[in-house]
Amino acid sequence: HSGVPVGQPAPPLQSGGTDAPAEGASALSTPVSLDTLLPALEQALGAAGLGDAVLEPMALKGVAHDHVRLAGCGLVARLPRWSQQGLDPAANLSYQAEAFRRAAPCGHTPRLVAVLPPDPEGLPMGGLVVTEIR
Repeated sequence: HSGVPVGQPAPPLQSGGTDAPAEGASALSTPVSLDTLLPALEQALGAAGLGDAVLEPMALKGVAHDHVRLAGCGLVARLPRWSQQGLDPAANLSYQAEAFRRAAPCGHTPRLVAVLPPDPEGLPMGGLVVTEIR
């Protein structure tokens, strides 16, 4: 656990570290705090037919994504912070969604429920809604 409070941007990554973005990776030039993204997430969830949930930011466990529980729904919004493959936001989201689709038959990964498209004025990297694993 990194010790970063929920809703705060992750600390800068070490250049060249194994968790650092690849050269040319899609990343936000200014880190966007989760608190800033929550209203846009509510709007995107509403457009996806999932707008009635109470949003509960989850503890930061890594540097590539923020996670927000949709309380009472058994779902989690997974919000990319940057592309680990250096892809633009739409291609990055498509890549991640396909990974969930391909892993689904094994029954041991979260199931993809919705894709929240990137929006420069809302969720710059978009997001995925997946089933919650407890």
